[in-house]
Amino acid sequence: MIRENKITPEAKRRFMDEAFIEYDAGNSGFDDSLMDLFFELCKEKDEWEFLVQKLNRGKSDWGKKLVMEIYRDHLKDDSRYLEERLKNLQYGMDYWDLVQYYTDKGNEELALEIAHKGIKHWKRKTNRAV
Repeated sequence: MIRENKITPEAKRRFMDEAFIEYDAGNSGFDDSLMDLFFELCKEKDEWEFLVQKLNRGKSDWGKKLVMEIYRDHLKDDSRYLEERLKNLQYGMDYWDLVQYYTDKGNEELALEIAHKGIKHWKRKTNRAV
């Protein structure tokens, strides 16, 4: 039914509402499978935005990563992706993700600048010389 897109938007929302109770509990053992299913269900912009709302209720780094992925890859909303990414530059992979984004957009100068900022951040965090 999902592949054939035979599920109404209302049924998708109701399902996600109910399934997020289990997902938010975080101890069901099938969180990843549920998220895969949510991603498979979403076809339209409003469905992706509904999923973003659900994910934004949580505080996990994984949820934030998924929100950024949705903005970047599914909604093609560069400004919202960048807004979220720039708020979440904590680890080296966060900087790398942004470097890749700017490289893919053809802005290698900005990609290099972000990589340099990531190295500085790492140095401050670890008190190491590079």
